[in-house]
Amino acid sequence: MFSSSTNLRSALHRVLAVSQILGTPTGSDTDSSSRPHELPWWQGFDSLDPSEQEALRSGHLARLRVGELLGSDEIYALLERTWLRLGLPPLPSQSRLAEAFRDAELSSRAISQHGGRDVYGSSNKRIWDILVAPLAGALASHWGEESVDWYDGPTVAERTENQGAIALLRELSSFDTRPDGHGHQDCVEVLRQRLTSIGFSVDTIVGSGPPILTAHRPARGLHGSVVMYGHYDVAPLGSAEFTYPPMAITEVPDDGGASSSVHFPRIFGRGVADNKGPLAVRIAAIAGIRETPALHFLLQGEEETGSRFAHIHFPKLMQSLRPTVWLDETGYHDHADGTLRLLARTIGAIPDESRAPDPALRELLLSLRLLASRHRLATREEWRSLNKSEVVGGCPFNHNLPAMARYLAIGINDSRARIHRGDESIPTWTFQLHREELRQMFRWVDRTARAEA
Repeated sequence: MFSSSTNLRSALHRVLAVSQILGTPTGSDTDSSSRPHELPWWQGFDSLDPSEQEALRSGHLARLRVGELLGSDEIYALLERTWLRLGLPPLPSQSRLAEAFRDAELSSRAISQHGGRDVYGSSNKRIWDILVAPLAGALASHWGEESVDWYDGPTVAERTENQGAIALLRELSSFDTRPDGHGHQDCVEVLRQRLTSIGFSVDTIVGSGPPILTAHRPARGLHGSVVMYGHYDVAPLGSAEFTYPPMAITEVPDDGGASSSVHFPRIFGRGVADNKGPLAVRIAAIAGIRETPALHFLLQGEEETGSRFAHIHFPKLMQSLRPTVWLDETGYHDHADGTLRLLARTIGAIPDESRAPDPALRELLLSLRLLASRHRLATREEWRSLNKSEVVGGCPFNHNLPAMARYLAIGINDSRARIHRGDESIPTWTFQLHREELRQMFRWVDRTARAEA
């Protein structure tokens, strides 16, 4: 591995991405006035022209150019801050780093001229040992092994997990949970069965509206807790025009926004984006994650019609919960380049008031940015909730969040979802990323809960 120029180049691209994210100053962790991070990591290198920035994003910038960057004053300062942040031993000097890259380049030329023999000995390994290996070890220790390498497409197991989520979505979508539909109770029963099968204790609240479902699972190996909100009802069809049958699931080939060359299907159907698809993916993901903090679901069935029943019961339900983080129903990606929007906030003194994320929540956002960069995706932080302006009376989840609560919205949707319009749809390339996001968040919950204990 160490003598492979291809592997080394890929690893050095990862070093640049991580250092740009970890080493770029973003203001004090306690400075609530600092702006959210918006610039894609590969656009943060001012010395690169747009074509080189794109080559950096895709992992194809020439090794010699990568070496020039790493040896520059600007990037070396980023590396120093990154090493300091991760508690690593001091970096080699700029001159030593430049010397290592010169030797590697001479070695590469010698290999081509001497029948494939590395006459300089392991010059690639030297770069690996002083840059790649220390950073990889620190990342794996703090954020898990999946934070180290680039994501190169789904494995067989990941494709199987995707199919499990799609199968659950197909089952949930078979029930008509429009406002005037008659499938609410049957949909709740399927959710109850599925959650029970993966270790949740489930209760339903019945009354004057579609049932509210609450589900709880004790911690499995990790400290802290997470509350997850969602809803199983869908919007009416109205007068929208549809290319695909709205009350059925249709899979269509689609590569828009995917971070690899692998083509993923796009799924069409009423409610697949709002909110049955995100809910199905989240449940299927949790089923496959071995260690989790305590988990609690709050699911309602009249979000599209004003949440009257939920507004009655959510205040009491949420008052008794004090999780490490409150997770909303979904998030979204911009389809043009896959840019992931990270919506987060600390709740102010009054309901729905948003403040900048507290230091602990900022640490989670940082880890999610690193995860997105592994998929060669940009991120944009927005310190607000999901846009639910159409919800009459406000969202019962957001409206009852307690002061100083940590709020996060992440999920599978993208800007082509067309929620409440004709041909509502979801991408499926985001499924694996969301599973990784949940794993990352669960580890952060564990660290945060331990620290706050």
